[in-house]
Amino acid sequence: MVSIKDIIIAASGKDEQGYNKSAVGLFFERIDIDGNSTVIDEVDVDKPIINIFKSFNKVQVDIIYSYKNDIDLKMMNDLLIKATNVENSVEDNASVFPLISLSIIPHEFDGKFYMLCTDPIVWCLTAQDPRGDIDTLRMVFDENDFNVLATDDEALAMVNTQIEEEIAEEERNIAFYEEKELAEQEKRRKQLEDNNSQEDDSEN
Repeated sequence: MVSIKDIIIAASGKDEQGYNKSAVGLFFERIDIDGNSTVIDEVDVDKPIINIFKSFNKVQVDIIYSYKNDIDLKMMNDLLIKATNVENSVEDNASVFPLISLSIIPHEFDGKFYMLCTDPIVWCLTAQDPRGDIDTLRMVFDENDFNVLATDDEALAMVNTQIEEEIAEEERNIAFYEEKELAEQEKRRKQLEDNNSQEDDSEN
């Protein structure tokens, strides 16, 4: 069974020949309250190296280009600047909303699986080499806005099974830490009672 981590690994880094392992698309859309969307701008490329790091509640995506002056890196940056222009800020009673989304399609699975990240928390231009030129677009997403999707029923069933297993594992972890915290609280309560009891004995 293919896990979400397997798909992330398949999408990230270089293959054995040193080539990128994924195609990527960056989109700026406007969506109305009925779910209808209009694409304002998009950049689709199949040459940068993609690195994905998923923590417990955040996902970091690096889109790494070979050259600092790569036109596609500039186009992606320009798209994000356009999308986050102050004029696109949403009012409380808005009926149309701006949306930034990033799709990542690993070559290994022939399009059966892809990742869709939406509404980045933050993005920036950076460099893989701390002393080097800017060559990377880094985007950070909330875990809930990172989704692994499938294009056929068999692949979809595999993804759904993996998601259910991850949710169950997360619930087990939460229960474990809650139980551990309760045990620590009970331990501290007993220690406090013992200390109070010793103080009472010494006074008598």
